[in-house]
Amino acid sequence: ALFRPVSMVVPDLALICEIMLMAEGFQMSKILSRKFVILYKLCEDLLSKSRHYDWKLRAIKTTLYVAGGMKRAAPELSEDKVLLRALRDFNLGKLTSDDTSIFMGLLNDLFPKTLELVPRAIDRVFEGKIREAAIELGYQPDEMFLLKISQLRELFVVRWSVFLLGPAGCGKTAIWRTLMKAQLALGEKTIYRPVNPKAVTRNELYGNLHPATREWKEGLMSVTFRDMSNNKINKHQWIVLDGDIDAEWIESMNTVMDDNKMLTLASNERIPLTASMRLLLEINHMIHCSPATVSRGGVIYVNAEDVGWKPVVDSWIEKLEVRHVSGPGGMPL
Repeated sequence: ALFRPVSMVVPDLALICEIMLMAEGFQMSKILSRKFVILYKLCEDLLSKSRHYDWKLRAIKTTLYVAGGMKRAAPELSEDKVLLRALRDFNLGKLTSDDTSIFMGLLNDLFPKTLELVPRAIDRVFEGKIREAAIELGYQPDEMFLLKISQLRELFVVRWSVFLLGPAGCGKTAIWRTLMKAQLALGEKTIYRPVNPKAVTRNELYGNLHPATREWKEGLMSVTFRDMSNNKINKHQWIVLDGDIDAEWIESMNTVMDDNKMLTLASNERIPLTASMRLLLEINHMIHCSPATVSRGGVIYVNAEDVGWKPVVDSWIEKLEVRHVSGPGGMPL
């Protein structure tokens, strides 16, 4: 390496983990960091090679921030229980159904006889609002459906770009619509702007400079970003990107999705992503994503069987019953 013009170094994950745990207030940082790194290494080796998995440094840092927040929120819990809760609650949302049992087995081996003693941290008031919102929108308040909504809210706290991933018809849109309604019911003003990045050209999406006149023409993302960035009223502002990911448009979002939080336009204008703004990418696969893109966002994976067909049928039957009771033309029978 001494005779080469460029040297590459792999980060020492165990040391980084130990220092970050200590900074978050963990006194058993040496032992816990070892367990943490072993778990992520085993996950990388033993779990399926899904394209949306990321067990590298960015994922480790985010989980450590979550663990620090949980430690301050529940000071009565021992440090290993806090870390176990962070590892379980933060990672379960992105796992496929086949990998969940393997992951829970690994957690059980690293934290023996502790898993059952640490329940999930639940916000009772908000869970009630989610249930009410689901019923109002005509959805079934199924336990797994409600869990995915809670996981999405928790992920929005620590990540500003989130991939809502899953096959068509698995309930992705229903999840974020229910979350939005629940937040509005709680008094947290939430707005969203849907954009289909594949329906327009790259210049129409980000804006472009005219080659002859050097005149700037606005794009969908530049206008949406500027409007939301200047808005100081709404507590939550979501840009919902509903369309397949490809390298042509997603690579330009890398500066938004990483720690810079800036949309850099061709006109040299830099629009910041404010604290209330979030990117929600609703997609059914990440085949064309580079590892750089995968590591920059949090993932909620919705398996086809998580919600399943039964809630859809139940909602359909409920609508039929309402129509049948009211009779033709809306006249009561």
